[in-house]
Amino acid sequence: MRIVDSLSTFRIVGGPIDGRSDDNGASSSASTCSRSVGTDRVQDGPRIPAHVWRETFNGLCAARPPTDVGTISAPTLIIWGDRDELLSRDQEEDLARAIPRSRLIVYEDTGHLVLWEQPQRVARDLAAFVESLPERTR
Repeated sequence: MRIVDSLSTFRIVGGPIDGRSDDNGASSSASTCSRSVGTDRVQDGPRIPAHVWRETFNGLCAARPPTDVGTISAPTLIIWGDRDELLSRDQEEDLARAIPRSRLIVYEDTGHLVLWEQPQRVARDLAAFVESLPERTR
């Protein structure tokens, strides 16, 4: 059986932690959401229309932190790159403290797009995390 088949729920969540926003509800914190990053990310996926990237980025900036919406009770793996220019280490540590049974892994020399920058390592770490869970929580 593949690991993915044994999971009852798998969800990737994200969003600004500090909650500061401008009049439009978008984050105004440079450390949380820098508007210039949206343009840079468009170059990462040239087949995706620019308006999709902009709306996705605006949604991320406007999103309520997952821990504000409700309590996350599932075991949670948080992976953060130490060169992330959107979310700070303090924000990730706050998120880890807010989620019981969470584990924070920090990738050196990695930015915000951890899944794109380190896909094999993410797969290994995720598989190891899932394998470390008691059978009843998978």
